[in-house]
Amino acid sequence: MKRCLQCQKVLSSSAFYVDERTPDGLRGTCKDCRRIQNSERVKRDPRKEANYQRNYRESNREKRRVQNQEWAARNPERRRDLRLRWNYGLTEKQFLAKKAAQADKCAICQKVPRAVLQVDHCHATRKFRGLLCRQCNLALGGFQDSTKILRGAICYLASHRRKQQTNRKKNNE
Repeated sequence: MKRCLQCQKVLSSSAFYVDERTPDGLRGTCKDCRRIQNSERVKRDPRKEANYQRNYRESNREKRRVQNQEWAARNPERRRDLRLRWNYGLTEKQFLAKKAAQADKCAICQKVPRAVLQVDHCHATRKFRGLLCRQCNLALGGFQDSTKILRGAICYLASHRRKQQTNRKKNNE
């Protein structure tokens, strides 16, 4: 138990941040008081805080990279959830529900992929559209999400298929 120097509450040691420079190894103010102090500091001078954060990130790039990798290794589910939320506004729960609704199949080719289904999204709005296998997702990206280009590809394939069928008939005669 420890008394916070700011709010004077007696709290458990888990309510304090670690600080190796102090005799008891804990900060003098509790986490709640630190949060309030930090938010007030940011409100007073947001530019100064932004510069401080940027300078810290730049001068501790390698340290932060290692910390991020270690955290990701310890929290694979949380990392996936955060990545889905950040990139597509999608929760892990929504991803799994969509996967079940698609019966674990690609929304385009209807095959069950060997690897994990990939999130398909509109590149203009970043809105989630569905789950695709890697090949179909890459194909859509290659066609730049353009229905005009896709129709051109379909016509191209159809015309070559007709030529092949015509050549087979001639060869069989």
